[in-house]
Amino acid sequence: MDMDSDETRVSLVVMEAGAGWPEMAGAHHAPNSVVEAQLAGEPPADFAGRVKHRMGSLDGPIVFGLIATNGSMDAASVELREDIARAACRHMASAEGGELLLVADESVADDVRHSLMALAGGLCGELAGDNVSVRVRFPETRIDSGLVPTAPVAEPVVAETG
Repeated sequence: MDMDSDETRVSLVVMEAGAGWPEMAGAHHAPNSVVEAQLAGEPPADFAGRVKHRMGSLDGPIVFGLIATNGSMDAASVELREDIARAACRHMASAEGGELLLVADESVADDVRHSLMALAGGLCGELAGDNVSVRVRFPETRIDSGLVPTAPVAEPVVAETG
C-alpha cells in the first residue's frame, strides 16, 4: 500500500492541559485521527517530546493538525506550543502538505491572541512554498448537551380537588 494513500492520512489534535475541546476538530476528517492530551501536571517539555514521538511513529502523513491552547502565557507553555506547531508543520511539509489550526477560546487575553497570531505568521514565513497553511481561530465557548427535544413539552395537568 502506498504510504501517502488516502487510507493512511492522519488528523492530529493536540490538547494542552485545561484546553476545551474545539468543536471544529470534528469538521476536519482524515481516515485516521490521533488525539494527544497533556496530562494535568505533565511538564511541557515532556508533553512536547511525547507528541513529537507520536508524530514520528505515524504510518501516514499528517494532513490536518489542531493545537487547542489553554491560554497560558508562561515561557514553558509558549515554547511548548511553538515546538509542537513547528514539528507538525515540518511533518506536513515533508509529505504532501496540510493545514495547522491554532485554537484558543474567544475569552483569552489579548496577549494570547497576539502570541498565536505571531506564531502563525512566523510559521507561514518559514514554510513559504511548502504547501502548508496555518490558521488561528478563537471560537465562542459553547457547552451544549447535544440533546434536542423531539416533541414539544406539554403543560402539566393539575387536578384540583374540591
